[in-house]
Amino acid sequence: MLDSIKKDLKACGGSPLLAIISNRGFHSLLNYRVANYLHKKKVPLIPLALTRIIQITYGIDIDYRAKIGSGCCIVHGVGTVVGCGAVIGENAKIYHGVTLGIADSPNREDGFPTVGDNALIGAGAKLLGKINIGDQVRIGANSVVINDIPNNCSAFGIPAKYKELKLIQPVQSCEETNDLPEIV
Repeated sequence: MLDSIKKDLKACGGSPLLAIISNRGFHSLLNYRVANYLHKKKVPLIPLALTRIIQITYGIDIDYRAKIGSGCCIVHGVGTVVGCGAVIGENAKIYHGVTLGIADSPNREDGFPTVGDNALIGAGAKLLGKINIGDQVRIGANSVVINDIPNNCSAFGIPAKYKELKLIQPVQSCEETNDLPEIV
């Protein structure tokens, strides 16, 4: 648990002290990690109470039964919902207003999304139902994802369609180029 917390703190970027004091995304993940740990140890009620405190304080709802990999970063966070069966891989970046939940559709097997490693989920995106989102996937703001997205893709729209990410120049460190790689 402590290793995951350290990686979450590092993912926030900037000053660790500032993140500890004022970053609501980090506070929510820290709270989730404690609640999830207590849930795994079969401690009753406290995980639920911790979850409710963050819901009331920040408007961020992360169920203590969800599975979130280390190095996660929640940016702004208000309105973010991560349901009880959701799985999020390592090093995910999640913006405000994102929902990972059930589709509640009578004509398909329902469940929660599974998100791979190094995913970026844009503000307001909704990932609904038992879907798999691959590694290195970028989901555009306000997209509604109801189907699987393979690795190394960008998905956007309502309902979301995906395109493979193709780098037209080799990835270099942002410090070397002072710019991001161009994507087709």
